[in-house]
Amino acid sequence: GSRIFIAIWNVGGKSPHCYLNLKDWFHTSPPADIYVLGFQEIVPLNSGNVLGAEDNAPAKKWLALIRKTLNNIPGTSGSGSFFVGLKHGA
Repeated sequence: GSRIFIAIWNVGGKSPHCYLNLKDWFHTSPPADIYVLGFQEIVPLNSGNVLGAEDNAPAKKWLALIRKTLNNIPGTSGSGSFFVGLKHGA
C-alpha cells in the first residue's frame, strides 16, 4: 500500500525564517510515498494579492524550502513530481 502524509499550515503571509527546518515536520518512518501539503495565507492578504498575485515572494520562498526538504528526505529518491496549486479568496 501507499503511505500518504497530509498536513496544513497557516503561515500568515510571512516568508519562512532562514533557520526554519521542515525535516522534523515531514518525518515519517518509513518515508511517505505521497506528500499532500496545504498552506494557507502563503502570500500576504491584501487587495493586490487577493485580486491577483502581486507579491508572491513569500510563496516562492516556501516552495523552495518545501522542495529542498522533500528532496533530502532519507530513503527517497528525490526524483518525484512536485505539483503546486494556489487558491486565492474564500
